[in-house]
Amino acid sequence: MTIATDPIAPPPRLTAQLHLDATLTRVWLLLQRFVARYGYRMFGSGESFEEAFSGFAQAMAQIQQLGQPIPVEPWHQGNWPSPASLRDQLDRYERALRRQLTAASAAPTPPHLPLEELRARFSLTEQELRIVIAVAAPQLSIDIATAYEFVMATPALDGPTCGFIAELVTDTPAEARRLLYSLDASSPLVRQGLVEVTPQGNDRLHSAHIAAPRSVLRFMCGALGPLPDPLAPFGQLHAPDEAPARESLVLADGVSAQLSGALRQASHARARLVLSGPRGLGKRSALQAWLAELGAGLLVIDLDTLLTERAAPLPLLRQLTIEASLRGHALLLRSDEAVQSAPRSQVAALRLVLDAFRGLVAASTTHPDARTLTPLLGAAPVVEFPPLDASGRRALWRLALSPHLDPEEVPPLSDQLARQVRATPGAMVQGVTQASGQRTWRRPQKRAASIAAAARAVHAHALGELAEPLRTSLRWEDAVLDPKTLARLEELVVHATHQGQVLDTWEMGRQLPYGRGLSCLFYGPPGTGKTMTAALIAQRLGLPIYRVELSKIVSKYIGETEKNLARLFDQAALAGGILLFDEADSLFAKRTQVKGANDRYANLKVNYLLQRMEAYDGVTVLTTNLDKDLDEALRRRLRFRLHFPKPDADLRAALWRRMLPARALGDDPIDVQTLAAKFEFAGGHIKNAVLRAAFLAAHAGRPLDTDLLNEAAVREARELGMLVRD
Repeated sequence: MTIATDPIAPPPRLTAQLHLDATLTRVWLLLQRFVARYGYRMFGSGESFEEAFSGFAQAMAQIQQLGQPIPVEPWHQGNWPSPASLRDQLDRYERALRRQLTAASAAPTPPHLPLEELRARFSLTEQELRIVIAVAAPQLSIDIATAYEFVMATPALDGPTCGFIAELVTDTPAEARRLLYSLDASSPLVRQGLVEVTPQGNDRLHSAHIAAPRSVLRFMCGALGPLPDPLAPFGQLHAPDEAPARESLVLADGVSAQLSGALRQASHARARLVLSGPRGLGKRSALQAWLAELGAGLLVIDLDTLLTERAAPLPLLRQLTIEASLRGHALLLRSDEAVQSAPRSQVAALRLVLDAFRGLVAASTTHPDARTLTPLLGAAPVVEFPPLDASGRRALWRLALSPHLDPEEVPPLSDQLARQVRATPGAMVQGVTQASGQRTWRRPQKRAASIAAAARAVHAHALGELAEPLRTSLRWEDAVLDPKTLARLEELVVHATHQGQVLDTWEMGRQLPYGRGLSCLFYGPPGTGKTMTAALIAQRLGLPIYRVELSKIVSKYIGETEKNLARLFDQAALAGGILLFDEADSLFAKRTQVKGANDRYANLKVNYLLQRMEAYDGVTVLTTNLDKDLDEALRRRLRFRLHFPKPDADLRAALWRRMLPARALGDDPIDVQTLAAKFEFAGGHIKNAVLRAAFLAAHAGRPLDTDLLNEAAVREARELGMLVRD
């Protein structure tokens, strides 16, 4: 009995499943040709043709499209079609299938054909597509898997071998050899992740197993679905229909034009782009909106998490790029620090994976120097996302407030919030939503404070890992300071209050060489009220203040201090508070002459801190007892340098009076002039002496008087190493 030599016709009308079935039928035709050409390899000693071919015949007979059983006569007796006749049969079948594809594409509503989409997405040649289908066939059909095992004369648990696939899909042995050696690690099919090659113990490519990744198989079957569970912690899919409309985005001036120009330049394959700026300014949303207009989605990859939490990130990154390619998505890599600290060899390997990705690769970073991503992406164009000015924040607040208020109530409240609060769009919406559910919402005069507190609380938790909120029960009127210092503080408050009007509305911000932030230095002896004054300024401005915990910032490990500083400034920008660096000389010490690696690293740390201070669009207060030890570059970047001198006798008398608790005093007046003249204390030490005297009075069961205050002050002075008379 002979096998039919007439071509097996493809289905008259193509659907995704019928097209897949038709391509698998072609694999069966290839198998027939393989048996005709290499059948002599399949005979064992004393084995009959029927015994040798029984498994293959049974598998082939199950395919209804073939319609004929397999002959039992030996292949060399002429009953089996020759390789040439089978080649003709393949050609006729492929021409008929191409005609069906042409007709399908010309239909008013063309069918969705995943295999053709795969060809287009990866720019595959006809031969490359045949290889992918031949590799995937045993994973899509158990019958083909059985036939593969028979003709290879070995179990194919890990897939067919590269040598078998090369001989299966080519017409001549010479073509098979050329194809075989194109399936190594540098092969486009391998680098793009469409096939996976697993070498065996002998390290010969001919015997290496080759298989299709599961994502490719799902795509072929039209069942791509969400990201697989192993990839979900590191990637997030954003379909085009999830993107915000471009007109709904509020971006800083010039960003839209920069992004449009960069994407026009990046319209070619393997384009690269860097989005630089603090978190929460719409980098991802903007890229998503622009891509959606091109019909493309976005796969966001948390590269920092991938590099820090996985010992072998390369396979995961390769799988993520495959998922993006199959969907026609661009990549957005979020990376702030991990690329800088990763070994160079690892970054080079990551770049090889990304180089194989044919679409747009963008990177989002909060690092002030976007060039840190050059080892990963090369010399990619950079789009800067600067913080929003007051007008931008006003527009965002109007969008957040409009669903909750009457139209006439929105403008004044949005103006007030734009001056007081710097938060991400999400925090703005969350703050308004939370505040609108409180009872204070019905009181218009309380709305701004409620919204501001709720919006800042969204970011305060993350900031609390590196800094602690600083609160005071004192009021501005309680401050007892040198008149010159007090006048400068009033000027500082004026600058902070009207910064939006002067820098944004009047556009004076363009003339500031060192950024828009308000950086202040409070220097003077211990106990002169530097920290207390910083808290009072925050209270007067209606802003939270966070005291930086240097023990959580400074690290002995190279690069860790910079990472912590980056997190600190990023979260402070979102929380919209004042940053207080107590004892700033420990961080901002003068840079030294480079005599070794430690000196070089210490200087880099100071440089990075100065960069972040320049970029921080908020108020930063530094306090120090040792002004002369601060780096000179820091001094140039300070808008205010306020001296807190030791108080003179009149100020000390005022401090004693201010700190005396009225309920603890008796009928006798306190001689504050004598105390002020005798003890040359700063305000902090006077507070300690009064507190110590209060405990002495409570223990003695008598009112607080001058004698007890004098005794407590003597003890305080001796602890400070001061010489005083009893």
